[in-house]
Amino acid sequence: HRVDRRQRQMCIRDRVEQIKLGELSNIWFDLSALPHRAEENYPYPKISEWIRRAVEIVGTEKLMWGTDVPGVTSAGTYPQLLSSYQELLEDFSDSERSSIFGETAAKVYKFV
Repeated sequence: HRVDRRQRQMCIRDRVEQIKLGELSNIWFDLSALPHRAEENYPYPKISEWIRRAVEIVGTEKLMWGTDVPGVTSAGTYPQLLSSYQELLEDFSDSERSSIFGETAAKVYKFV
């Protein structure tokens, strides 16, 4: 469906406000559902905009990626989802990618 410019601006504002919630000490974000919100199909290039905004606002230590299998597989296969995030995060440092792909979740869920 078409979204007019005003609706898109409201949506952007709302998403930024949601990201800002991550400034609270008890809020983290799982990035794996972003393909469901994508305006395009695999490899979902536009979701990089939201990942970068989230990093600017709350940092990589508040972000994590998980599979969300089986629900998220309606947006793509597991290999597609994993490779798209690996590509979207290729400009991030090794420590930032490690944080997003596992270290944050391990800390939040007290696996370490």
